[in-house]
Amino acid sequence: AYTTVDGVKCVMEPGDLIITPPMRWHDHGHEGREPVVWLDGLDIPLVRSFDASWASRMRAARPPGTGTDSSQDEFTAAGLVPRRSRYEDTGYPQVRWPWSTVRRALASMAAAAPADQPVGLCYVNPKTGAPPLATMGCECQWLRPGETARIPRRTSSAVYQVIEGRGESHVGDATFAWEPGDTLVAPPWHAVEHVNLAPTAPACLFQFNDEPAVRALGLWREEPPA
Repeated sequence: AYTTVDGVKCVMEPGDLIITPPMRWHDHGHEGREPVVWLDGLDIPLVRSFDASWASRMRAARPPGTGTDSSQDEFTAAGLVPRRSRYEDTGYPQVRWPWSTVRRALASMAAAAPADQPVGLCYVNPKTGAPPLATMGCECQWLRPGETARIPRRTSSAVYQVIEGRGESHVGDATFAWEPGDTLVAPPWHAVEHVNLAPTAPACLFQFNDEPAVRALGLWREEPPA
């Protein structure tokens, strides 16, 4: 399957993050024979609370261009950005983060970090260091075999998607068993604990959250470590 952003085709592979920035046309397409499912992360509840939601007249979907998006290839090394991009400057220099690249970075960090140090990555705008979107943040956490990761209570909420591995999460007083493809939610001010139950394989949890919006409103709080 694929998503187009302003007519540029972005291939959709399992675990990839693709953003569709505001005020930019996007379409979805499927060229395979089997059904395809993906998870949409939307800020519509926030937008509606400000009464800032609107729509324009439906247009016919444009055919995807002949080129495939490769904006992520301009940001393959940490701390380096192209002197001149071959893409139009829209404020969103990267719209696709391939899972293969993210997983490789997580595995490298896990191999180098002390065993008691959690391993996670934040997705960012590579030119500004800000979250990919103004209202939503995206992160990915790596759990070593048998590892438990504890997240303190905070005023933002998060939606988790299991990319690989099997385990369980404790959200407040509730416990959820999970496996690849499962989704769970952590509401604001709930203690969260993720447990990788596999003795020999890592687990990876992707999340999108409303932390950027909460911070911008001056409402961000996080419970200090005990």
